[in-house]
Amino acid sequence: MFRRASWRKRSLLVLFLMFASQSTGVLGIGNYAILIYEDLGFTGGLPIMMSAVYTLIGTTCAFLGSYLADRVGRRRLFLIGFPVNCLFLLGEAMLQRQYVGSTSHGGLSACVLFLFLYIVSYDICIDPVSFLYVAEIWPMAIRSKGIALGWFAYFMGTLTYTTPAALAFKNIGWRYYMVFFACNIVSTIVIYFFLPETKGKTLEEMGDLFGDEVVVHLANDGRGFVETGGDLMESKVASDGVVLQEVSEVEQA
Repeated sequence: MFRRASWRKRSLLVLFLMFASQSTGVLGIGNYAILIYEDLGFTGGLPIMMSAVYTLIGTTCAFLGSYLADRVGRRRLFLIGFPVNCLFLLGEAMLQRQYVGSTSHGGLSACVLFLFLYIVSYDICIDPVSFLYVAEIWPMAIRSKGIALGWFAYFMGTLTYTTPAALAFKNIGWRYYMVFFACNIVSTIVIYFFLPETKGKTLEEMGDLFGDEVVVHLANDGRGFVETGGDLMESKVASDGVVLQEVSEVEQA
């Protein structure tokens, strides 16, 4: 997977993307949400209830993200989600810096609001789309291994940010959000320059996109296929006798 150039590109993108999804801080924040709400002044059963609402909102938004993936495009959603997450994380850090430990009802409520806006952004633009992307870019022969590689990166990211989260929120507080803020900026830059759009592409087109040598291509009308041989694309005829694509010259690669 790392020796062949086209597979290596996929592997590196998968490792980056799944680690980047955890570099948003989603599980580092979500797993310790109850402690966060307690720091924001919620007592009794309210921290658990707020955590449940947070999870419900995120799950609902993930369905919306799955719906939008084939309509908006994977790359575009990433380039919306990561920068917007940056803004919400920065806002959360500044609000908690100002209001944690205070009695300002408005300020503490704003902290909760920014956490909810953050999970909306993440689950619409990043969470379901990243799993789609990791699965669809592989040729069938190694797809299972490619997805396994993605899960490896996902859980490495989980360990990296969740293991120290309890101590981090206790010892450095709002500054931990700035770690995720910085990671989101880096992720946005890498996605902009290196992540190709895969919306609506067939397996053959995906191969072309990542540099595989593709012999068979889907015809323009989607009803058959054409083969590349030398400098000609030879058309195939459907069973009803309709020519799917005329013979045409193409440039040598």
